[in-house]
Amino acid sequence: MKNIIIGFGALLIIVNSLSGFVFEFYNPFNVILVDVSIILSIILYLLLSKKSIVDGFKIGFSVLFSIIGFVRIILAAILPNQINDNFLLIIFIFLVCIEFFLVFTGTALKNK
Repeated sequence: MKNIIIGFGALLIIVNSLSGFVFEFYNPFNVILVDVSIILSIILYLLLSKKSIVDGFKIGFSVLFSIIGFVRIILAAILPNQINDNFLLIIFIFLVCIEFFLVFTGTALKNK
């Protein structure tokens, strides 16, 4: 399962990076941010598969992470090409923090 997650993620990164080279309107900032988002999703799925979490949490988190990951990729693709005063970037970072918080909360609940 881990190899499938890594392989699919690598394929998505390659397709995204090639799209950045082909399409003129696709900014390098957005390409890098989408790649980072895909890498974060891979890391989260691998953490989820390695941690000893209740199966119900794993299923729920997998669905939730898929939805949030899709939202993160859309946000990363449409973000303005600036760091200052970028509200969408704040939302992007907030979604990443929520996902990591959920993984560690699910792990902490398993230990109780």
